[in-house]
Amino acid sequence: MQEQSSGEELFQGKLIKLRVQSIPQPGGGTKRFEIVEHPDAVAIVALRYDPVNDSDAVPYVVLVNQERPAIQKKTWEIPAGLVEANERDTPELAAARELREETGYLADEWRCLTREYPSPGFSTEAITIYLALQVHPAPDAATIDTPGDPTEIAELRWIPLNEALAWCYNGEIEDGKTLLGLCLVQNMLMSEKTVTGGYTMPRDLMNMPFPRSANYRTTEPEVKPGDKLNAILNIENMLLEEFNYASVTAYQAMEDRARMFNLYLLLVGVVASGLGALYQLGGSAGIYSRPLAVTLLLIAGMIGATFFVKLIRLRQAWRESVICMNVIKEFYIQQFQRQMPRIERAFRWRLKTIPAGERLGSTTFIVCSTVALLESVCFAGAAFVGTNSVPILSGGVYPYIIAVVIFAIALFLNVLYYRHSLNVHNEQSVIEEQAEELEI
Repeated sequence: MQEQSSGEELFQGKLIKLRVQSIPQPGGGTKRFEIVEHPDAVAIVALRYDPVNDSDAVPYVVLVNQERPAIQKKTWEIPAGLVEANERDTPELAAARELREETGYLADEWRCLTREYPSPGFSTEAITIYLALQVHPAPDAATIDTPGDPTEIAELRWIPLNEALAWCYNGEIEDGKTLLGLCLVQNMLMSEKTVTGGYTMPRDLMNMPFPRSANYRTTEPEVKPGDKLNAILNIENMLLEEFNYASVTAYQAMEDRARMFNLYLLLVGVVASGLGALYQLGGSAGIYSRPLAVTLLLIAGMIGATFFVKLIRLRQAWRESVICMNVIKEFYIQQFQRQMPRIERAFRWRLKTIPAGERLGSTTFIVCSTVALLESVCFAGAAFVGTNSVPILSGGVYPYIIAVVIFAIALFLNVLYYRHSLNVHNEQSVIEEQAEELEI
């Protein structure tokens, strides 16, 4: 900027001074700027947690409601005030004073968040925004959560930080320093949690052991007479919860598959132990040994069939969840395509990359094949032992032939059901339908 000429003072008030500054321009001549000289100010984001001693405690901030005649409305703001002459070198003292005067609270820890110029185009005012931690009522406070000066502060309210941010997004908070202060605190908390290995939101203890890392409205604000209710649905939160639910179900499907396969192998081991015990007993079991063996083998076969169907259902549930997650992903890619034309390159896993059917050697194929083989062996074993107890068929080749036929039929039915349930064309058509709805 070119060297400035001396300014002309036009107005001197109790709080501000108005002067005109003429600045030479590179092309010749001068340009006049109307400048308001305004004292510096401080603003405070006071933060406390509820419950206090809980790792998953919800952060709360205090907001004050006061009359602003310049815009002819009351505004919700963080506590703020002017820096007095004796506080210019130590603005944190002004912040502590304003927090006590406007809210009746003290803070044991202070952090400077930023220093900003709210209107640098015409005003010299600078606002230093502080974060106040370990907040507690002043010992001599007359009443808790009641404005000390009702003529200046109409109302005081502690609300969850996420709720305050929601107010910023829907326009209930319009004050610039409040918008900046709350967003800075949110970013600071998220950064600290990431560095320390913590979580920005509590874990979902009933589901997958992963954090939920996005903001969500966790606590409803206290509703007072005359309050304006927020009737705006937050679509971002709804999509987040839908994506989170789909990821939970996909994770649970894989976990349930592993647990069910282990349980099936355990049950097969129990049946094998029972058959071994019958074999050891031999003649002492008498006429009941063969019926018991047939019964155990049939039970094992039916258990195998049940587990086989359930394992395929879990695979289908996993696929439905993955499709749901990728539909949401495709939706966001479409929404941000204009702002970020190359955003597609950031996603390797898309709706079109979901595999259809199950290839040979996949985990689902191996698990289901193992169950199908053991199930078929059990049914074949039951047929073999049963036909051996029939005098006409026992002792010859017929029990073996019948056992092989039963084994082949059982295995064929399992393969048929597997291919029908995990049909490549059917699964691909579902993906194509979703892509068509999204117009991609």
